[in-house]
Amino acid sequence: MSKRRLHLDVYWYLPNRKRPFAYSTKAVSDSIVALAQEYRTIQEVYDHYNLHDEGKEILKAYIEKGYGNVTAADWFK
Repeated sequence: MSKRRLHLDVYWYLPNRKRPFAYSTKAVSDSIVALAQEYRTIQEVYDHYNLHDEGKEILKAYIEKGYGNVTAADWFK
């Protein structure tokens, strides 16, 4: 018997990686995109994000991999 994995709508990838590091719902993705239009960097989006723990973890993963100062609007569309 195989494990059943929960399939969510959005796959999150790091640059130059083939496999996604996280999965989320469309609602989490849309909230990150909305904040990315308002704040400049991924770090700023993380600092102002308070809707879903799942979204906070996704942003934290980008920051831990060294992408905290990247322009958020260019990555999250």
